[in-house]
Amino acid sequence: MGIDIVDITRFRKTLARSGRRFINRIFLPSEQKYCRAKARSWVHYAGRFAAKEAVAKAFGTGIGKDIGWLDIEIISSDSRAPIVKLSLRVKRLLLRRRIKNILVSISHTHIHTAAIALLTGKC
Repeated sequence: MGIDIVDITRFRKTLARSGRRFINRIFLPSEQKYCRAKARSWVHYAGRFAAKEAVAKAFGTGIGKDIGWLDIEIISSDSRAPIVKLSLRVKRLLLRRRIKNILVSISHTHIHTAAIALLTGKC
């Protein structure tokens, strides 16, 4: 299991200061498209950021040499629930650890966004 919380105001300032360079380093084009379509895009970027952190923590690695920001993609299902897609490199890690599913939940307040990830199967 992994969890992460993001201060939305601080995250919004980071987006304003770093702009496209930061966004391109952290988010895949599909994630960027989704977030840009929202009225308060920074809230949705923060949620996906927290979800990626939570997934990496659930693997026990965090973001680093084994799992990079662009190895994890957070998309929305038809019901708007978040779904995790992984790069081939991380899918191999998933298979080695016999993980069957990755469940993610994202929640927002006016101040924070939080995400939790749960890996199920034989870890």
